[in-house]
Amino acid sequence: PMRSGAFVTVTQIAGVAHLSVIPVSVAELHRSRPPFAAEGMRLVMTDLKGDVLPVAEDIARRYPSSGAIGVVTEVSDPAACDALISAAVGRHGGVDVLAHATAIPQQKGPTAELTAEEWDRVMAVNAKGAFLLCRSVIPVLPKPGGAIVFTGSFTGEIEVAERAAHSASKGALRLFTQSLALELARDGIRVNGVAPAFVESAMGRQTLEITAASERITVEQAQAKRDATIPLARQASAREVAEAFLYLASPAASYATGTWLDVNGAVPNQLSARESRACSGGFGLPGRRTFGPAAAKVARTRSRH
Repeated sequence: PMRSGAFVTVTQIAGVAHLSVIPVSVAELHRSRPPFAAEGMRLVMTDLKGDVLPVAEDIARRYPSSGAIGVVTEVSDPAACDALISAAVGRHGGVDVLAHATAIPQQKGPTAELTAEEWDRVMAVNAKGAFLLCRSVIPVLPKPGGAIVFTGSFTGEIEVAERAAHSASKGALRLFTQSLALELARDGIRVNGVAPAFVESAMGRQTLEITAASERITVEQAQAKRDATIPLARQASAREVAEAFLYLASPAASYATGTWLDVNGAVPNQLSARESRACSGGFGLPGRRTFGPAAAKVARTRSRH
């Protein structure tokens, strides 16, 4: 339960409205119980588009104690980030938790062909936006007791070919999280992250569409090809990722800071770093191997040398 302030959720994925602390589309959110409202948290939700407004109104009607409101925000705009936090303080008297799930994908392609505009676009949302939101919210977080939870990706841990901007943005976010955790520890503010791999979400679908277009296959074929690379043989549900956020935002994680909770189905672990350079999984790069008997045999052979 929040003490005196709000649980601010920020999602901004490719300009499509996504609510809750994870990449959950409006339709997906309405099909299930909003995880944070159901936990008794007071909510301020934001997105790039106005779709957030009626969804927040619906959550407030279904969960009156949430006092949910929606705020349209462009996270790469410093003034907009300040306005978001001001709205949260005005509505609920403060902010206890910032939950950041802002990300956009990168168009697949060789780095030599990557435009400066595409690089700036990805970094502005995926990395700069996190910094701007933190700069706005840190002064109002409880000291001690405040918490910040970011959304990263397994692509911030391993190299992924032809996704240089996206991987760099997620790697930057990972180190930003750890640096900020060290800086704010003296104030009793915890900073952590959740790193999913493939999630049932609108962004996951969007990534598959990019893969399908680049490989000239159907989205269904792209998904089957990607799912064959997941050791657990399926993508994560939105709620499974939400539970990780709830844990890191809660008192149960009161001694956890500067850490990343991987909710990735062991995707990064299945291949060696050498193999990962030639693969992409859901990012649709050539050379991805399936996780099965052949891959396991290769792993066993290497472990003996």
